[in-house]
Amino acid sequence: MPTFVQSVLPLDTTHTSDSHLGTHKSTSNTSLTVSHLSRTISYITRKSIDIVSPSQISIFPATSSVASHVIGILQKQHPHLRLRLAARSPEKLKANGDRLKVAQTPLSIDRVSSIKDALEGSDAAFILHPPLHLAGDPFALSKTFVDTIIEAANTSKTLKRIVYLTSMAAEKPTGSGNIRSVHIGETALLANLRDGIDLVALRPSYFLSNFSPVLPLALNPPHILPSMLIPFDKAYPLIDASAIAAKAVKYLVASQLSSPEAASQGSLTAVQLIPEFKTVPQIAEYLSEIIGTKVNAVPIPEEEWASTFKKAGMSDQNVAMYIEMLGGFIRDELSFLDQEGIEQEKKRGVTVIDEQTDVDHEAALTQLIDDIKAAGGQQGH
Repeated sequence: MPTFVQSVLPLDTTHTSDSHLGTHKSTSNTSLTVSHLSRTISYITRKSIDIVSPSQISIFPATSSVASHVIGILQKQHPHLRLRLAARSPEKLKANGDRLKVAQTPLSIDRVSSIKDALEGSDAAFILHPPLHLAGDPFALSKTFVDTIIEAANTSKTLKRIVYLTSMAAEKPTGSGNIRSVHIGETALLANLRDGIDLVALRPSYFLSNFSPVLPLALNPPHILPSMLIPFDKAYPLIDASAIAAKAVKYLVASQLSSPEAASQGSLTAVQLIPEFKTVPQIAEYLSEIIGTKVNAVPIPEEEWASTFKKAGMSDQNVAMYIEMLGGFIRDELSFLDQEGIEQEKKRGVTVIDEQTDVDHEAALTQLIDDIKAAGGQQGH
């Protein structure tokens, strides 16, 4: 789930079903038509043949926390891979040796040439949806961005896999607030990305970094943790950038297709990143242990959300989108897909995979606190 002030199983469970290999009765024998035979051979080939692991991976926009973690993990665990980074301000990125290059064309959501430069020579790409929710028409800009990606990707002679960071509930066309942006992205890629590119959408849940704006209130008097994740006896799926990055790397470097039909136009593998569920008071307990002072969780009632967002300087449009998204989240209207939802996704070409995702909540919160201190925020006791 995209950052709001900006997205349980022991084993991976892949929800797939074999394609229906229908038969055609001729006047002499029951046989497969040429069309059916072609599809059958294509299906079997995709199911049984591995693809080559990437030699170069593009990452963009590369200035986000998740992207930074992906870069770090790849450099540590896969030092042989070449990385190509792109951002709106390339000067903010630093090349590091001959294995890390920076695309010099400033990344632009509506310039195909900038995306082509970002993808140059890569056989895999990790793409994050930029924070467009503060724009006048974020949904139109989201469509522009993904159309630009599609045009560049479809002309690439090397690209074989895209791992795209979206959100839990990205399957919903309406009623999801800001998440609709990544629904637009997934849907366009699903319909228009050419054959031969393995398309994977990572769908995380609520980011722990959403607590960052109120962490100074926990670090310093009055030592409270205000939150809209109510009621406080309800546990929510909370995830962090490093946990998302670890799963992104897993799918970026995989030598197999993410699902049997994954590299076919009209197919997408959606990976639900399911962490351990936690309550807000549990997060407050982690903070208490980290800073050595009792931190109390304080609920923000739903009737105070609009005024709280407006005090933060949000426009009426953004307030409405955030309330729709957050309200849907706490009422479980925006959630991980159950079996019925998984079956519905199959009908539109989406294979859903559940990934148990380990999150070190204390370490993640410690990192957020360190980031606040590094940025000159209040120090805490």
